[in-house]
Amino acid sequence: MYSRAGLIVLVLLSACSNNGDKPLAVAFTKKLYYTDYAATLHTTDELTAADSLQQLNAFVNNWIKDCVLAHKAEENLSADEKDVNALLEAYKNSLLVFRYQQKLISDRLDTNVTDKEMRSYFEANKDNFILHKNIVKLRFVKVNTDNRTVSVMKRLIRRDDAKSRMQLAGLCKMNAVNYFLDDETWLEWDDVKKEIPLPAYNDEHFLKNNKYLEIPEGQFIYLVNLQDYRTQQSTSDFEFERDKIRKIILQQRSIALIKQAEADILNEAIGEGQVQVNME
Repeated sequence: MYSRAGLIVLVLLSACSNNGDKPLAVAFTKKLYYTDYAATLHTTDELTAADSLQQLNAFVNNWIKDCVLAHKAEENLSADEKDVNALLEAYKNSLLVFRYQQKLISDRLDTNVTDKEMRSYFEANKDNFILHKNIVKLRFVKVNTDNRTVSVMKRLIRRDDAKSRMQLAGLCKMNAVNYFLDDETWLEWDDVKKEIPLPAYNDEHFLKNNKYLEIPEGQFIYLVNLQDYRTQQSTSDFEFERDKIRKIILQQRSIALIKQAEADILNEAIGEGQVQVNME
């Protein structure tokens, strides 16, 4: 067994040594040199001296632990149990294939997904886009009740014309404590309730029966204009699912690209006589 304190002393002495051939640590017949540690560092790392020493200590401790455990395994496993060549070869092949697949995707995948493609996918797969939460589109403003612009805000927030929207945005910037005016963006209702002190109510019933609200709380008043909503267990809205759909389409393209590349590579190898099957 080795003590952690002993290892830290070892690292301190070794790291401070000017002898580049002196190992940082020794475990049975294996030796760890500072160059082995340096090879794992990133040139962009910016660490304090204390952090660097802590990182070096951790690296040495882990290296010793791995060596000791591997030595114990060597002593206690039979020759057959220690034969991992087949597993290593399989893992190597799997890793190489995976890296090649990622390179294919990086080099060849068409990442341009049109709005028409995404809408078409959404329409064809609506059953896969059932909401598990309520979502809303809204505008809301939180402002001090004694603010002189409150009455104007109440009027403007209920209007949908461009001029009123611009006027409201200007007033909010100067006077509101908090506000959200992008009513083209879908929000999860649960997130909205964290910002607005809404009355305890059945959410679905509330959304169906309220369009505009004024909610006083202490020194503030909340002005809320609900523009649209979708309740849980109903079909979601395309815009709410846009990013998800794009990822799905790109994933499907990636799979198709890899399958086609695998088929082409296999056919090429067969055509060149590089593959033989002897089943007789």
